[in-house]
Amino acid sequence: MLTLVLGRAGAGKSEYLYRLAAEHAKKGVKNAIFLVPETSSHTAERQLCLLGGDAINLSCEVLTFRRLANRVFSVFGGLAEATLDEPGRILVMYRALSRVESQLHYYRAGAKVNLLDAMCTLVDELKSVCVTPEMLVKVGETAPDALAGKLSDLSLIYASYCGLCEETRLDSRDLLSLCAEKLEGTGFFDGRDIYIDGFSGFTPQELEILKYMQRANVTAAFTLDSLSEPEPLFAKPARAAARLMTLLGEGRAEQVVLDPPARKAGLALLEKALFRFTEAEGKCEENEVRFHFASDIYGECEYAAAQVRLLLMRGARLNEIAVAAGDFESYRLPLTAAF
Repeated sequence: MLTLVLGRAGAGKSEYLYRLAAEHAKKGVKNAIFLVPETSSHTAERQLCLLGGDAINLSCEVLTFRRLANRVFSVFGGLAEATLDEPGRILVMYRALSRVESQLHYYRAGAKVNLLDAMCTLVDELKSVCVTPEMLVKVGETAPDALAGKLSDLSLIYASYCGLCEETRLDSRDLLSLCAEKLEGTGFFDGRDIYIDGFSGFTPQELEILKYMQRANVTAAFTLDSLSEPEPLFAKPARAAARLMTLLGEGRAEQVVLDPPARKAGLALLEKALFRFTEAEGKCEENEVRFHFASDIYGECEYAAAQVRLLLMRGARLNEIAVAAGDFESYRLPLTAAF
């Protein structure tokens, strides 16, 4: 069963999932999984413990896709597999290029570090979208001459790199693909409660793992105002939600739509109209919203830091300081936005 929790930014989607997981844990649900991006795992663990107590760790485990892969390996084997670190990947790429250098036409630059680094980055991208060397060759058959030659070179380098990884150590970028292979036919997720939060999209590698959750109770949150007619700003999470519905819900899913957060009139108008290139309808008080234009992102950060310091010098209360860091709901002074 798939349930989608939808709402605009600040609507409380994450808190909804945390509370739901805590309630299920109190009812005796075991082996639940809270799946989040790498940067959100610590926050999710803290919030779950705050709402469900320390004992919730016995019922619900916070995992990222990589940690989920390690959990699968611990059950079905593969946890002790040695993997390449970043310097190791550069060295293997050097050997891969050396092996096929005589067959290359466009990438015969030798052992230049920038080329090796670029090739490793390219391999990362290709593996994340599940593109194989054979696919590159097939695309090159119908491509223009120059592009066909480059694709041929890349397929040779890619195949050589993959072959060396099989001979030496596993590439860490293959962990999710290996995890998907281990999951096939195991029923690892059957009957589990799974909560997915913090993702605006999924890579093909991640989707290969998600498709094995068809027999689990999946609740996923997306920053999205509507599935039927999403705003252009929400196009990416709308595609991710639709893909999840296709994989896990046969094109259907229960929906929980949260009300938009209560904001001051000026901020609500800004949020509504900022990415719509039409005339906005609404009013805000004078100086309620202020704009500051900076030459680059560093200027934006300096200006924001200066505003925080100004609030501190004025003896601002803690809630006002929190707003300067992003908590707009409790803001009591005019909002300043840096662009």
